Amino acid sequence: MKRLILVVASLVSCSICVAAQNLQDRQMLQGLSGVKVFLQPPPTQVRNAFVVPATDITTQVELRLRQGGLRIIDTPDTKDSPLLVITTAATVPNTDDPTLRQLYAVNVDVELLQVGRLSAKGKTPERIGYVGTWHSGKVYFYGIEAAQTHFKDDILRIVDEFLHDYLAENPRR
Repeated sequence: MKRLILVVASLVSCSICVAAQNLQDRQMLQGLSGVKVFLQPPPTQVRNAFVVPATDITTQVELRLRQGGLRIIDTPDTKDSPLLVITTAATVPNTDDPTLRQLYAVNVDVELLQVGRLSAKGKTPERIGYVGTWHSGKVYFYGIEAAQTHFKDDILRIVDEFLHDYLAENPRR
């Protein structure tokens, strides 16, 4: 029980700082022409319990983004493409209490990484790398039945936040 409380407290504290996007974050989406989608799914044990294949989540996310007018970059040779990274982490409590045995704490983070250039004065060479320009994350608690019903939908809700901000900066004509 102490372990569960500790895990829950750490997940909640990590998610508090990512609760809202500001205008500057949204402006970084202006002119975005497409993204590659990368899913870091929860451990296999959790995915099997939730009965949600990782390919199904990726397919649903890409479909949602396409419907919103954002191009999905799926060619492997495209270098320096923006990445929409979806990371899901979950815990399975190790307890003898039957009421807590099937309670899952799930953290879902969605982040847009875009190529950025860092240059300094002097002899330091220019550095190029990915920089996080948009981020949202949430923590959910599921029983096994709720996870099977809501896990994928909750990921798609965060993707909808991203799509909303994208469309606010790139209105359809």
